[in-house]
Amino acid sequence: MLKVRHAIRISLGSIEGAKLRSALTTPGIIIGIAAVVANVSLGESFKVLFEEEINAQGSNFIIIYSQEPNIYYTN
Repeated sequence: MLKVRHAIRISLGSIEGAKLRSALTTPGIIIGIAAVVANVSLGESFKVLFEEEINAQGSNFIIIYSQEPNIYYTN
C-alpha cells in the first residue's frame, strides 16, 4: 500500500506532466459542478413556487391524478 506522501508525489508529478490536460480539466470540473448546483437550485425554486401557487388557490379545488389505462380492470 502506498504511503500518503508517495501518493501525493505521484499525483503532483502526473499533473505536472500533463499541464494542458490538467488546465482543461479544471474548468470542466468547475463548470460541471456549477451546472449541477444551478439545476438543483432551480428545481427547488420551482417546487416552492408551485407549492405557493397551489396554496394560494385555497382548499376548494379538485386534484386530478393521471393513471395508465387498464383495459383488463373488471369491477
